Amino acid sequence: MFQGRQQANTTYARAAIAGLLLLAMPAFGQAPDESALAAARLTGQQGVKLYEQGDYAGASERLESAYSVVHVPTLGLWAGRALEKLGKLVEASQRYREVMLFAVTPRDPEVFRTAQADAQQAFDALAGRISQLSVELVGATAREVSFAIDGKAVPSALTAYALPVNPGTRKLEARRGKQVVSQAVTLREGEKRTVTLTFVAEAAAPTVAAAAPTPKQVAAQQHTSADGDDASLTAAEAGEDDTRPGKPLTKQWWFWTGVGGVVVGGTAVALALALGGGDGGTAPPLAGSAGPATGP
Repeated sequence: MFQGRQQANTTYARAAIAGLLLLAMPAFGQAPDESALAAARLTGQQGVKLYEQGDYAGASERLESAYSVVHVPTLGLWAGRALEKLGKLVEASQRYREVMLFAVTPRDPEVFRTAQADAQQAFDALAGRISQLSVELVGATAREVSFAIDGKAVPSALTAYALPVNPGTRKLEARRGKQVVSQAVTLREGEKRTVTLTFVAEAAAPTVAAAAPTPKQVAAQQHTSADGDDASLTAAEAGEDDTRPGKPLTKQWWFWTGVGGVVVGGTAVALALALGGGDGGTAPPLAGSAGPATGP
């Protein structure tokens, strides 16, 4: 029974490719030129033949090429079958769905309606075989991440939900800035899986605290000269003996130390003279003093 069904499929596919493409053009869009139509017809025939021989990769390449030029249900059906044999169930499902959506009219060949019926059956059968994958992000949000499966970009907003994927080993990759998190996962037909991808917190740039200024540096910043210019610390303030040649006398620390000593000494002498009445000590003592000692 299966063999008879396969032969019938081959018969109507070849008939459509060989002789019915021209009839279908008005119903399915702008007709290609004669040379393109002839090339699509030949390529489609080769694709069906390779499919029957078990060369599904070669069949898929030719059938997809022909289908891209001439969109008709028969070519779409065979293109979907080749994809299914290659394990590309998601792509095959899409081809079957396209065939189902063709607007076939009563004027179109019966073989087109048969192709649509077969595509519907194949589409329904694939529903339970397609795997589903969802992604859980840790340490990042979907808005921050760009996402890809097997190198093909996937909208990040959809990754939290079940994505239809082909069975087999799939490589997931999520990227946030320069950080990339990837994981390979192997799925059986119809398996549903959630994969967790974890992002680590990005290291904060180290901050170097400025050293607090020393009291001497603060004094140097605040000290100004008499003419309004900033003055540096004197050698005395810095605790150093600044005796550079050519430096003004008034800028030498020891000059002002000497002046300070003279002032202090003069003040002491003046105070002593004031207390002594200024007469060399001959004035009478202050009232209330015991006075000089006298003999008996």
